[in-house]
Amino acid sequence: MTHVDMIRRRLRTLTFLEWLPGGLMFPVVAPLLLERGVDPVQIGMIFAVHAIVSAGFELPAGLLADLYGRKPVALCGAITKTVGLGVLALGAGLGAMVAAGALIGASRAALSGTAESWFVDQASPAPEEVPRGLAGAEAGLGTGIASGALAGGLLPLAGPQAGISATAVPIALACALAAVHGIAIAVLMTGPPHRRTAGASPGNRAVFQHFGDTIRRPAVRAVLYAGCGAGMVAGALETLWPVSAIRLLGAQTAPTFYSVVIVCGMTLSAFAATYLTKIAQSFGPVRIVLILMIVAAVGCATLMPLASPVALAAAFVTFHAALAGSTPTTGGWLHSMVTDDHRASTVSAVALSGAIGAGIGATAVPAIAGTHGEWFAWVTVAGAFLLASLPLILRYGPRLVTPEIHSGA
Repeated sequence: MTHVDMIRRRLRTLTFLEWLPGGLMFPVVAPLLLERGVDPVQIGMIFAVHAIVSAGFELPAGLLADLYGRKPVALCGAITKTVGLGVLALGAGLGAMVAAGALIGASRAALSGTAESWFVDQASPAPEEVPRGLAGAEAGLGTGIASGALAGGLLPLAGPQAGISATAVPIALACALAAVHGIAIAVLMTGPPHRRTAGASPGNRAVFQHFGDTIRRPAVRAVLYAGCGAGMVAGALETLWPVSAIRLLGAQTAPTFYSVVIVCGMTLSAFAATYLTKIAQSFGPVRIVLILMIVAAVGCATLMPLASPVALAAAFVTFHAALAGSTPTTGGWLHSMVTDDHRASTVSAVALSGAIGAGIGATAVPAIAGTHGEWFAWVTVAGAFLLASLPLILRYGPRLVTPEIHSGA
């Protein structure tokens, strides 16, 4: 096994362990909060706290990872997630639930892009391996969420365990797995620290200046715009999809349906990330990414307004599989434009742009649907997604098809 093969497998394992607890949470977090006496309005507040804390910590966490190393920040993220999930599993009252949401949000920011940046640091001598490694990470993400969601939906059927309520059992298991993720970070994220550009060291402004210079580059801004566009569609899906499922299937059946669709969608996403990346490398990444973006946008715009559970499932699966298939290639383009000393902060900026887009989609699309109908709302957000993505694909993509990863050497 070569060094690149080893770190690629480690990245896949770390990503799987990072997202497995989240998959366990999906089917049970809302019922658990209701069980703890939190009303629906307060649940929305807890989710908002989680989102605000996650977005607020994104850039600081990325900059800390660039200044002081990927591994320490990732370890802090895993520890924070373990504590947050422990509070969620065992705590009581609104205050404890808000604290859990804030801790899990902070951990999400700390873990965002740190393992990915570590992998690219270590793979810098072999830049052609970066899209393959990112494809493995996307596969790990998909399988982690899928297997977690499946287990999270089934475990409550066994009833309470060791004094823990049935709905809290998956959360308690997620807490234990978050601790395992922390151990895996300590063991697997090895290798020399990332190299810094001359003059970039803790205590001076070089890293911040280089980060600002990178974000101002038109090609990097194009990646941010594409991330924001994808976030808009994802935010709209996360908001309207459960509502549509409840309207069609009823409040009791919809959660089970949602869990099944998540498992199917994330499993297919794992396959898409692995095999579509190989196809893109063989038949032209610009062409394949353009096709996938169109499929994602058109799929949501045409399927979501249809009053059918099959159409709802197809829209969810199509969007996430197409996005997973294109992300490794566009991620490789991004890493080809940044140096090691601000790699994590740039990845955090992309994640933040996606979070901003999700906020826009979650608020604007339901409002547009209420006044102009669902067809118009989904065509609008799909069009915005394509308009935001086309500059990256058509203008800058052809220049970046052969990535040259910068190490700052």
